[in-house]
Order: sequence, then structure tokens, then C-alpha cells
Amino acid sequence: MFDFYIDYYVACLVASYAVVQIASVASQKIIPRVFNGVFKTVVFSIFCLIVAFSFFFLTEDRNINDYSGGLDANQQAILFYLAVVSSIWINRLKINIKSVIKN
Repeated sequence: MFDFYIDYYVACLVASYAVVQIASVASQKIIPRVFNGVFKTVVFSIFCLIVAFSFFFLTEDRNINDYSGGLDANQQAILFYLAVVSSIWINRLKINIKSVIKN
């Protein structure tokens, strides 16, 4: 039962991390990027989005009612929020580690 929750969380985490990377390219900020090049960052982000979609929708049947074992709206909202906040924390942690290593 909990694997559905974990799958949803991981898929949202990877997808939101990819969106943060695309936003860093759009805003022309170099600091939060995984790679220095724009092309590499965009390709990495598209790959992450495809992996997140594939991981969630192609591994099992995800068209489940909330009374048949699926997530209801409140659970989806909380897990999505936690995934987005976690992706931002991961990105900030990476930035802080880079600044500590430089100094």
C-alpha cells in the first residue's frame, strides 16, 4: 500500500527538480544548475521529466479511485508539497556544499 505513496512522492520529487533546473536556465542563474552548460541542463531536465513520468505511470496501473487504494486529493496535495519542498532543499544543499568546497 505504501509503495503507491512512495512512487508518487519520488515521481513528483524528480519532476520538480527538473522544473527547478529549467527555471534556472530561463532565469539565467548559473548557481542552482547541475551542469554549467545550458544544453546539458535542459537535456538533463527533459530526461528527468521522462523518467519521472515513466516511473510513475508505466510501472503499474495508476488509474485507481481513492476508495480502491489510490490517493485522495488531500494526500496528493501534501505529497506534492513535500516533494517540491524536498527538491528545493536538495538544490539548496547542493549550492551550500559547492560554496563550502570553494572556500
